[in-house]
Amino acid sequence: VFIDVGRQRLDALKPGTSGVARFLFKVVAPPDIQTPNKVSLRLQVFDGVLGDYLVEKLSFPIKTESAPTKKLKGVVEASAPLSIYAAADAGASVVARAAAGVRLEQVAENNGFVRVRLGGGSAASAGTLYGYVASSGVNPSKGKPSDLGEGTSAALSLVYGRDPPTIHFVDAAGKNLPESIEVAGNSYDVRARITDDGRVNDGYLFVADQKVFYQRLGNAQGAGGAPSTGPTDVTINHKITLKPGINVITVVAREDDEFAQREVLTIFSKTGDPFAKDR
Repeated sequence: VFIDVGRQRLDALKPGTSGVARFLFKVVAPPDIQTPNKVSLRLQVFDGVLGDYLVEKLSFPIKTESAPTKKLKGVVEASAPLSIYAAADAGASVVARAAAGVRLEQVAENNGFVRVRLGGGSAASAGTLYGYVASSGVNPSKGKPSDLGEGTSAALSLVYGRDPPTIHFVDAAGKNLPESIEVAGNSYDVRARITDDGRVNDGYLFVADQKVFYQRLGNAQGAGGAPSTGPTDVTINHKITLKPGINVITVVAREDDEFAQREVLTIFSKTGDPFAKDR
């Protein structure tokens, strides 16, 4: 595996916005080595300010070319809503969905599929994202390619392969709590609602840097004790002892050993705090 572009830096993201990082690698098998049927890579996303990171294992199938690739130029238009695949194969993963009427720049044709540009820079740049559409789903067009808006427009929507679990701290009635709360007591029943469109393996809770609670979730929703494949909607709860003043509570929900989400709740206990009466 030769990684040509293996590191990308995203610009600052405002709340509710997203960014796209594009990487480039190629697989070359020497003549005396059998071509592998897949290649495995690891993706790390790291925030240098907050210190948060995630690591994801990626696996890409490798197939021998079933037909010669023919270079093309021009523009094609979707005759109906269509899926855009990662490879010239209907069994490949879907990377985007295009609306009817969207116009895409075509660059090649292979095995009954047209390779199209999805934006992200000049045709020669490593930042360009490509995909494949079935030849039967597009027609030649004399118009210009549609403005794809980096995959966020109505014309084109990128399909992401995996989202981390969502965690919300809630009260006894199930109402979401703010990021910090005040309590008059030396204990508190922490409740965290964990939701995901797939399986969540487990959840655990820290008070400061000490783990005080763990619950396995993967088997909780499965029929007959079998591991659940999702969706997940579970509320975990654990009563903790509070020290006077600030208490930092962290809940972690893991899909597997390397893919997790965490949320933090700050609890201010007025009990025993000499400064609480001045607040």
